[in-house]
Amino acid sequence: MAAVLCMADQPPLLVAVAPTGARKSKSDHPMIPMTPPELAKTAASCLESGATMMHLHVRDADGRHSIFPEHYTPALEAIANEIGDHMVVQVTSESVGIFDRHQQMQAMRSLMPESGSLALRELVPDDTAFADAAKFFSDLDSAGCLIQYIVYSPEEVDRYHQLIDAGIIPQARNLILVVLGRYRGERARLEDLSPFLARNTSNSPWMCCAFGSDELSIMHHVIQAGGHTRVGFENNTQLVSGKQADSNSQMVALTATAASRYDRPLANVRW
Repeated sequence: MAAVLCMADQPPLLVAVAPTGARKSKSDHPMIPMTPPELAKTAASCLESGATMMHLHVRDADGRHSIFPEHYTPALEAIANEIGDHMVVQVTSESVGIFDRHQQMQAMRSLMPESGSLALRELVPDDTAFADAAKFFSDLDSAGCLIQYIVYSPEEVDRYHQLIDAGIIPQARNLILVVLGRYRGERARLEDLSPFLARNTSNSPWMCCAFGSDELSIMHHVIQAGGHTRVGFENNTQLVSGKQADSNSQMVALTATAASRYDRPLANVRW
């Protein structure tokens, strides 16, 4: 059954946790969850700290990034056994330079998740991909999948609107993820957020993730601007003080505390 986020006059804050990512390992932080039991334990602690969504990455037997159902399913089952249906578990089709768009679509269709995070630049690289993308997005939407479309630049916000206008992206139940900074490269800067928001003319709820040590401070501004937050070790393992965070749940708890400062109640999930 698909998840529905409860909203009120003052939009509740959806806190998503991204605890692993596609590239990091225990060498980056010993508390990065890699196995289904570790992911389930992390989901439980982050739920208790205020997270409503978990952005899930899984690995194959050799520890490499995977998008295939045979690797997602054990993790999804472990998480469900640990926390039931109290959190939206969002899978990703991220290519990481490994999978082409056809492999991504096939994997997501086979899995049919309750929520999926999809990169526009990977699935709709040009106009020749319109027909495949439209059918893919429609299939997921019809199955009740809550789709989050990833935009990596302000220009991709324009692209998002264009694809809605062209009928490629269904208009209902969409989320947008604004990505600031890059993995092992450009660190997110607060001033990079405004150009994204200036171009967003849709009614789609938006979320932000930020690579680098300014992640948590940027989230304060996201909360004030009416956006939603994604925090966790995929993007950053440092506190505002510069010290290394203890756990993903600590990052979630600090974000939840910030929400209370700005009168944003935390979102919950109805089934």
